[in-house]
Amino acid sequence: MHRLYVPTVGLKRGLWVSTLCLLVGTGCGPTPRQQAAEKFNQGNALRRAGQDEPALVAYSEAIALAPDYAKAYNNRAAVYLAQGRPELAIADWTRVIGLAAAPAGAYHNRGLAHARSSEYDQAIQDFTSAIRHKSDYAAAYNSRGIAFGLLGQEDRAMADFDHAIALDGDRVEAYHNRGLLFRKRGQEQEAAADLERARMLREASQR
Repeated sequence: MHRLYVPTVGLKRGLWVSTLCLLVGTGCGPTPRQQAAEKFNQGNALRRAGQDEPALVAYSEAIALAPDYAKAYNNRAAVYLAQGRPELAIADWTRVIGLAAAPAGAYHNRGLAHARSSEYDQAIQDFTSAIRHKSDYAAAYNSRGIAFGLLGQEDRAMADFDHAIALDGDRVEAYHNRGLLFRKRGQEQEAAADLERARMLREASQR
């Protein structure tokens, strides 16, 4: 086997490295995956700065460089949902579900997008899938409870709010939602207790 010989006499270091890269047939610059990660980080920074449209461009560029980049699809979907474009968010979270090893969060997020589109049956299916993948997913129980409530299935809604609180005793929204359901049912004492608990937890989190 012949060794690769690169003459270095008279070559500066940078030129020698470039010559070696060309001879072995590989580039010395960042890989597409590394470039995608850079675009992804740019998107995150832009989003934190409140620049959603440039963030979408950065996430899309990351996906173009690495089509299996689940985090880029996930974050782009979150921006779409925040912009009131749930149909695009649903498409991206569907892609995440196909790519992610642990898709519970993507199922939950896609369920939220379906709920935003008033597609409550589809939302419930996604929340249920999230729970199937992560049995202690308190947020998914709470979200499914809301969807059941909007469909008039109050007993199922109450059961889900109960389950969310059992899993996470500090979940403000579950106490709040259960309190509203108690009030709707005319159970004022229980409603007052839950709504007060939600208020106290909310204030404690803001200290």
